[in-house]
Amino acid sequence: MDRKLARKITNHGREMVTGGFASKKNKMIVKWESQIEQDFLFHLEFDDSVLSYRSQAYRLDYNFEGKVTHHFPDIQVTRANGQIDYYEIKPLDKTTSDKFKSRTKAIAERMASLGHGYAVVTDADIRIQPRLENLKILYRYIDVEISVDDEATIMDLIAFSMPINEFASLLDIAGFDLSVCYALMARGKISFDINTPIDMQMMISRTD
Repeated sequence: MDRKLARKITNHGREMVTGGFASKKNKMIVKWESQIEQDFLFHLEFDDSVLSYRSQAYRLDYNFEGKVTHHFPDIQVTRANGQIDYYEIKPLDKTTSDKFKSRTKAIAERMASLGHGYAVVTDADIRIQPRLENLKILYRYIDVEISVDDEATIMDLIAFSMPINEFASLLDIAGFDLSVCYALMARGKISFDINTPIDMQMMISRTD
């Protein structure tokens, strides 16, 4: 069988940092066992194609070097279209050996035979700045409550592209604080360049 009990994440007897991520998308704590893995979860939270995700949720049995062995991918992702993909999170310097590449190829082929996607994602992919820091900033505001009427009023203040500091002044006059700006950016209602650092000079506009 390919689906087995998920592996329990623990740091007992291991020199590693583990923890839990308060996922708003999953409405639960998702365990992680490296800080690179934790950073990857911010990307999943803002990926509209991701319906939900879990950690260490699947055991894959596969053939490698003439033996049956098993693998627990770090993250299982369920897409909005029903597709289930798996990701292994690694430091880039741990992915360069021929044996690692051969093992990854064997795992990916076995996953494909079961209808799943599989990819190794490294810190070089995950920790692109300022994108990652922007996601972390916005994640703090994603749950800010805004009524339908207030949202309409706020969005009417953005008649054209403007810097955040100009928008902040308009919000203040209308009786709102800057948190609503960041909340609407996090929800995709306000457009901005994710590859530009979020500061008071950042240009924003209404999302079409």
